[in-house]
Amino acid sequence: MKKITAAFVIMSSFLFSVLYADHASLVPYRDGDKCGYADRDLKTIVKPQFDACGDMIDGMASVYVKGKYGFIDKSGKTVIHPVYTFSTSFNKGYAVMAKDARYTVVDSAANQVVSFTDYTINHYQKGAAVISKDYKYGLMDDKGKIILPVIYGDIKPAGNGLFIVADAAAEGTFLSGKHHLYNSGGSPVIKESYDVIYPAANGFMMIQNGKKWGYLNPDGAVFSLPIYDNIRNIKPDGTACFQKNGKWGIMNGQGKIIVAAQYDNVGGGDGSLAEEMQAKQNYFIVSSGGKWGMLSLRGETIAHTEYYMIGSGNSGYIPAFKEIEEKGSGGKTIGLTLLDDKGWELFKPKKEYNATGEEGEGLLPAGRTGGYGRGKVMGYINHQGEMVISMVFDEAGRFEGGYAIVKKNGLYGIINKIGVMVEDAEYDDITRSLNYPGLFEGSFNRKKIYFEPGGRHFSK
Repeated sequence: MKKITAAFVIMSSFLFSVLYADHASLVPYRDGDKCGYADRDLKTIVKPQFDACGDMIDGMASVYVKGKYGFIDKSGKTVIHPVYTFSTSFNKGYAVMAKDARYTVVDSAANQVVSFTDYTINHYQKGAAVISKDYKYGLMDDKGKIILPVIYGDIKPAGNGLFIVADAAAEGTFLSGKHHLYNSGGSPVIKESYDVIYPAANGFMMIQNGKKWGYLNPDGAVFSLPIYDNIRNIKPDGTACFQKNGKWGIMNGQGKIIVAAQYDNVGGGDGSLAEEMQAKQNYFIVSSGGKWGMLSLRGETIAHTEYYMIGSGNSGYIPAFKEIEEKGSGGKTIGLTLLDDKGWELFKPKKEYNATGEEGEGLLPAGRTGGYGRGKVMGYINHQGEMVISMVFDEAGRFEGGYAIVKKNGLYGIINKIGVMVEDAEYDDITRSLNYPGLFEGSFNRKKIYFEPGGRHFSK
């Protein structure tokens, strides 16, 4: 790796949320068998004195000394001394801690919100804690008053001060039994109960009765009754794809059908990550007769269903493959093009490429799969379809902030926008750090390392 100026370590076994990072937060590092914290300029702020150090989240970091947990703030001051035997990370300003069978909720100013010994605290969101005893669940307010009796099979936070309450015990990772929706005051938000309620994209919640689906808005009101075979791609205003009798259509933010159920499929794939990505985009990907196209949020055709495949991305540019004629042979092949969010092709489909990725900062990963186990060879093309970074990589990630993660000879590195390897391909894995924006997180020789490409390195 390049320009290693210091070695820094964090405790990887802590279970920390990665959603609430602080740009000014301290980075943990290790000196011998103790760890402390430094700023982004590698200046020591908290001298090494802890056995293990957690990431700085919500302006607080968990520290571990002789089997006990505490917290420091972003100035390095100890705000909760390490006397607790259990601790979660801070999540939206709150953490749950335990000592001698007493559970306590604390806020990011180290104030005690509620504390008791009779129950276990499982979750907390502002206003109410999910508590349990003998595998039964209830709700308690900030004053320690039980506002929903401890008789339920499970309770999960749904966000926006709402809780999904299940009559029967949970099986695996899914709530079972009839589901209800309550607020942080312990009152039902809706009278109806459903076979399933679970959080979806943009704060909405899916509901199911029997084999039919609908969804609730972020406040818990019924947006669409469970009358559809499936629901996907819920946009911020509630516009979504619905399936009925095996075909897909679109309803708008008022629940009115604006595109009748006529398409064979809608894009984005299955799973929460694919759904989250599609939910952020200002278009829908649909298919008919094995070909793909795009519709606007108003249901207007952006790109006709003539593409072999349409990719995804949030940059406003979408890679697509289209069937084209082979000159001279009369046969057909597949070529890569790039669409803007109005459906225009930025260049004619190019048969040289049959593999792609997500566009970023004017560059699109493009390459070829070798077939018969020979793998991929990837590079980058511009918006004119011209190769600007040669095809020498096994994998090519999206450019963001001037850098892209690539894989070469089975290992990961980072390149800049002119193709120079600024972080050598010697990592087992690299991701962009969510806890520390601007830093990358790599796995190197069984160690986790935070780093700036070609600059300061922190290990964890």
